[in-house]
Order: sequence, then C-alpha cells, then structure tokens
Amino acid sequence: MNIAVVTGGASGIGAATAIRLARDGFAVAVWDRTVDAAARVAADIETSGGRAYAVGVDVGDVASVESAAAATREVLGVATALVNCAGIRDLIPFFDLTAADWQKVVSVCLSGPFHCTRALAPGMKERGSGTVVNIGSIASLVSRPDRTAYVSSKAGLLGLTRSNAEDLGRFGIRVNCVAPGFIETPLGSQSRSAADTLAHVERIPLGRIGSPDDVADVVSFFCNDASRYVTGTVLPVDGGRMVVY
Repeated sequence: MNIAVVTGGASGIGAATAIRLARDGFAVAVWDRTVDAAARVAADIETSGGRAYAVGVDVGDVASVESAAAATREVLGVATALVNCAGIRDLIPFFDLTAADWQKVVSVCLSGPFHCTRALAPGMKERGSGTVVNIGSIASLVSRPDRTAYVSSKAGLLGLTRSNAEDLGRFGIRVNCVAPGFIETPLGSQSRSAADTLAHVERIPLGRIGSPDDVADVVSFFCNDASRYVTGTVLPVDGGRMVVY
C-alpha cells in the first residue's frame, strides 16, 4: 500500500490533501501540532473507508519529527509520499521584526520541510522510489509587504526543492513544489479583509479565490504515477494571478 505523510494535515490545504490522497488509495499519516484536530481528519478518512493515523508533531523540532517518523513507520509502514504543508505566517513590518519572529516562521516553513524530508527519505531510498511535495507560495516568486520571514522561507523552499530533486533523483525520489496563490484557508484568510479579497479577485483571471481542493488535486498529481518524469519543478496554483503582476 502507498503511504503518505501530510504535515499540517489538520486543516486547510493539508486536510484537503490528506483526504484527497486517501481517496487515491494512500494510507495517510496526518501530522500536525494540534493532534486533536489531526485525529478528527484521520477519523473522517477512516469513516469514508480509508486508513489514517494522526500524529502530534512540531516540524521545527528535529526530535519531534524523528519520533513522528518512527511512529508512522511502526503503524503504517514506510512512507512513499511526503507532503510538506505545515506553515505559519506573521504580518510584521520589517523594522518591527525580531530575530525570534524570524526564527518562528523559518523553523516551520523552511527548516520543517528539511527535517521531515531528512527523516523520511531514507525509507524511500530503501524501497527505490518516493515523492516529496513541498507546499510553497506565489509569495516566493513575487514578494508581499510585511512578510519578510514568510517570503524568505518560501523562497528558500524553492531552493530546497531543486537541491533535493537533484540529490535524491538517483534513488528514484521525485521532489516538486506547489505554489498556491490566494486560497480560502484559515492561514490565508486571517490577514485579508473583505475589501482586500475583492481587490485580489479582480486581479485573478479565473475570477475567484482558490479552494484547498484546488491545491490538493495538484498535489495528488505529483504523488501519483502520472508525474513519474517530473521533478525539481514549481507549479503555481493561483488562477492565473501571476500573469497579471
């Protein structure tokens, strides 16, 4: 059986991805700092006939990630897919940004994917194949104000994606990045007023804010054999927003 680990799997894009991959036939380990919420997603998957396992984890902490990886392997087996979706974002003007603020975001959005890939890639290497999907942001391609740590970490994630794709490809492991645009999630909505949302919609060629399912469907593509000859790429999922910058 294919086994997927989805970090940040308790809500938003992560939850939609966990549910989509379960529909694709994956057993899914739902990793999240909020284990009760992760357990609810896992329960929904199992109610629908899938197999899932909720794991509490802080992706910014190496020991926590290694413990989660060991528990997942014991319960479900060797992961064949990893979706690095855990993320946080603070809106802080540059001159108010402290080192602690910076580290808080970078530890989750950039160090977290490194720690998780480092923990799970050895199992993929053993079996001779695997896929890693990093959830980035169009903010890594075109900056946004008051998001220094977030934009920097997501830009770094593009570099990690490409570097890992080169280093791990010889072992049959593909690494790609999905860059969502404006998506209706708790993380995305917390910083947008109704007026801000309307302004964004007016600049999206497809005429709407995206949904978590829009992103999850693309992640599904990268996790299955249809993308078997694709690695090291970044794919915006933004309704065409990037073309009108």
